[in-house]
Amino acid sequence: MPADEPATESSVLASLTGFGTLQPLLDDDEVEEVCINAPHRVFAVRGGVAELTPVVLTDAEVRDLVERMLQHSGRRLDLSKPAL
Repeated sequence: MPADEPATESSVLASLTGFGTLQPLLDDDEVEEVCINAPHRVFAVRGGVAELTPVVLTDAEVRDLVERMLQHSGRRLDLSKPAL
């Protein structure tokens, strides 16, 4: 058994059905916006102030997150249309 079973369960669910390591930020009612400037530069905006978070993503995680978000929006992003 993991030491912190609820946290492990949340992490697995976020990986499978949510937005992985960003899910805790998205679930935080105080976070107004999440900005990814680079895989190692993830910001959470609280009260209008952007704070650098300790979240570090891989390039593959960023691509996966973008794909997941685009699925929900119905939008498309690829080399023929590189901006939203």
